[in-house]
Amino acid sequence: RIYLIFNPVHFLVDSSDNIAELIEQLEAGSKQSVGDFDAYSLDHTTLFVKGKQGWIMDGDPQRSAKLLSEQLTIASNKSIASLKGVGKFLERNDEVMRIVVAMTPANASGWTCVDASFGSNATQVDVNAIYLNANGDEIDMNANLQKINSKLIDYTAPSDVFVAAMGLRSDTDWDAILGYVQAVYPLDYKQRTLMGLILPYLRRIDGTIMVAAGPMADATMSAGDIENQISFVVAIEMNKDNIKKTMSDINGLISTMGLSALRDGNSIVWQVAGSPAITLTAEGNCLVFANRSLKQLGNDAARDCMKGNVVAVWANIPDSMGEVTYGGRGFSLDMEVSDDFEADFRFNGSNAPILEQFAMLMQADGNVNVVDDYDSLGFTPIDTIK
Repeated sequence: RIYLIFNPVHFLVDSSDNIAELIEQLEAGSKQSVGDFDAYSLDHTTLFVKGKQGWIMDGDPQRSAKLLSEQLTIASNKSIASLKGVGKFLERNDEVMRIVVAMTPANASGWTCVDASFGSNATQVDVNAIYLNANGDEIDMNANLQKINSKLIDYTAPSDVFVAAMGLRSDTDWDAILGYVQAVYPLDYKQRTLMGLILPYLRRIDGTIMVAAGPMADATMSAGDIENQISFVVAIEMNKDNIKKTMSDINGLISTMGLSALRDGNSIVWQVAGSPAITLTAEGNCLVFANRSLKQLGNDAARDCMKGNVVAVWANIPDSMGEVTYGGRGFSLDMEVSDDFEADFRFNGSNAPILEQFAMLMQADGNVNVVDDYDSLGFTPIDTIK
């Protein structure tokens, strides 16, 4: 059993033989004694072992061992499964992986609980998450947000391969949201500085922010000059006073960058040499950036994904485009947040079980194509093992 409690990763096994097997499979270095633990070096991390338990931590081994001892003392050596609500979540046996992330770095006394399983005949990965407070009660994840305004999806195009949206209130607790991000994905100094610059503009949002992108109608996507072949639109709802302030700020920024811009009523148009013109337009209570016409047909698949959610991401990269633009497989992703979190991921271009597709992608020969004929895969499919 594996628990991820933010940092470290915690292993709990049935016997010391399992620990020995784990050490062998991880190709760990030779054993050293660090504090109260047996320590084994891994790539950029250290595996600490004590009894039937193991922990993987990054950083200086001496400091990590000391921190780990302090954590165990605070926890009185109780299993993470003994925490209210968390134990019940971890004891479910219907998924292939369960992760618990402590929200202490976000100044919150609770846990984000994530599970992963395989769906659609094992061809996709399904990920779900819930938030538990300190009492083990499930709390809705949409407390700081509001439902996405699906009318903004009218700006999208059927050719878009990526659409994301989030519904925000004017009184959104950005400190709580950034704290949550910091807990799940720690930001470094440069990232925190950037967020400090962006945050005043984020606080102006009052409604939905939506981003969509896809290939230009007359362009064939290629890795060489992909940035000039992308058609995009960004739509942001805010009150009209903040729209005026933002347009004024952006107009000043354009001048500072030495770019020439044309202002026409509620629109500002500017262009970087060799790139499509970008238009900033105020439409009612919506500010829209785009390098294409705002009159589009919409993207019905993305619209279905956004409906009724406070956060949603829809992506559908055709297999051929994936290979041409970044040398990888195409994929599809649906991610939704309402009161909880749900995400579905699958590769395009094959109906083979997704674990087999991952295995093929990790082979040394990068030119191997995943096929649907299981007999030619060269190993026993997962779903036939008894």
